[in-house]
Amino acid sequence: MLALALVGPSEPLEVTWNAPAGCPQREAVQASIASNLAREDFGDALDTVRVQGEILQGAQGWRLNVSVRLPDGAVDRELTAGTCDELAAAAGLIIAVALDPLRVQQVRPPPQPEPVRTGLPQAWADPPRPPTATPEPEPEPEPEPEPEPQRPARAFDLRLAAMLDVGSLSALRGGAQAGFGVAGPWFRADVSALYWAPRAIRPFDTAPDVGARLQQAGLGARACLKPEVGSFEASSCGGLEGGMSWSRGVGLDSPQTTALPWLTATAGLEVAWVSPAAVGVFAGIDAQFHLVRPRVNIDGLGETLEIAPVGARALIGLLVRLPRRR
Repeated sequence: MLALALVGPSEPLEVTWNAPAGCPQREAVQASIASNLAREDFGDALDTVRVQGEILQGAQGWRLNVSVRLPDGAVDRELTAGTCDELAAAAGLIIAVALDPLRVQQVRPPPQPEPVRTGLPQAWADPPRPPTATPEPEPEPEPEPEPEPQRPARAFDLRLAAMLDVGSLSALRGGAQAGFGVAGPWFRADVSALYWAPRAIRPFDTAPDVGARLQQAGLGARACLKPEVGSFEASSCGGLEGGMSWSRGVGLDSPQTTALPWLTATAGLEVAWVSPAAVGVFAGIDAQFHLVRPRVNIDGLGETLEIAPVGARALIGLLVRLPRRR
């Protein structure tokens, strides 16, 4: 066993090397280490380093064991090769690489403190910095689009209309209707109070001043399909109405009032326009099928009036819609 001294510009590196005869000895290993280290100056760092290496011959070839003891740890390597020359060259490279952290620590200069300015005017010590470009203002975010108004799931209608009846009596008559309804996107259901103003009928040629005056009042209910196009609605409706009629003689010495029931089925069309303020107008026409028809007779003259089986009704009015959002 030989002690190998690697001589650099300053302190030596202690290396213990063992190899059989015929294999590279200390000179070859020393040359390999020196060529890989490039003769760097390690200062006092090599004083604490211990290196051991040996080459052994076994049944399967040559084997190298290298151990480098450093202040912060150890590097142990084991290699095999077909010749011991290859292992000796590898030993020099392994030892040089293991020493590399020590060389970096010596080469890296320690940080220098910043110089302290003394005796200088404040303007010299802290010279003014050139003005920097004014940063461009960030673009304002685009306003979010206003949400579309929600379609009311259900609304309530208040209605008031004037009516004109044609064909139910032998003369025109007028009336009024007030209703309340529930409207959805495709349907509407209404209930209403109806009133037909008094209308005098004088059918007798022999007694032109004699006749009867008829007025009617009642309640009605109907259902409608109402497709919508924007603010417009077109409805197809069907319903049933009924109530009481009162007839009183005209031109008689002792007139009497008679109360009789009436019942009418209706079917018709309606068009409505509703403004964004939820106020609108509507107009429609209905066919009236009088199921229960009042009849009035005057003694000695005969039948004074009778509601016809079929009549027609036109109506026009105003509505107020009270929507309820989803």
